[in-house]
Amino acid sequence: SEGTLSMDKKAFGSIDKGVTIQINQIKGVDLTQKQKDAVGDSPVYAIDIIADDENIKTFNGGKITVTLPYPGDGIDGSKITVWCISDGKLEKFKAIYSNGCVTFETPHLSEYSIVVEYTVSFQGLADYKVVSGSDIQIPDYVPEKDPDEEYTYVFSHWKDQNDTILTPGTVIGSDLTFTPVFSYTPRLYDVTWKVD
Repeated sequence: SEGTLSMDKKAFGSIDKGVTIQINQIKGVDLTQKQKDAVGDSPVYAIDIIADDENIKTFNGGKITVTLPYPGDGIDGSKITVWCISDGKLEKFKAIYSNGCVTFETPHLSEYSIVVEYTVSFQGLADYKVVSGSDIQIPDYVPEKDPDEEYTYVFSHWKDQNDTILTPGTVIGSDLTFTPVFSYTPRLYDVTWKVD
């Protein structure tokens, strides 16, 4: 996989021998459930600097700037995040997207995943992030609506800002805001006629 690395002065000074730089997209990565929830099916890259058969991971407090290709049409760069996913851990890095590439800065090298995250909002619940291409989980929460003089209301389903009904297996591809839809039943009143 094509990509570039650049080092700050401190990182460069920590290496006193010739090196080989390897950036490879890898498949079949063994992830914890927490890591899977964070990165979904997003691409994972192994980034290595090797000197004399030694894999150099840190750089005496220096930092490495990594640029990786991430082609796609209409990508909102503000939605892109980079996760470090080594050794069962998760660490989030701010990323910049420009001209089909993602750039981020890191103090160490490991395995990284480029993730597009969208915000899901359900009225009455806290917002949360969902990885692009993942299913939206329908909440267990059942909204309620107080009756009025004419009708009583029962929660029916969720719909998004485009009036699309949320169903099991709905895949996210943008920020979505869901509001509850209620079925309604006319209220019945007893009428007593008083005859003198």
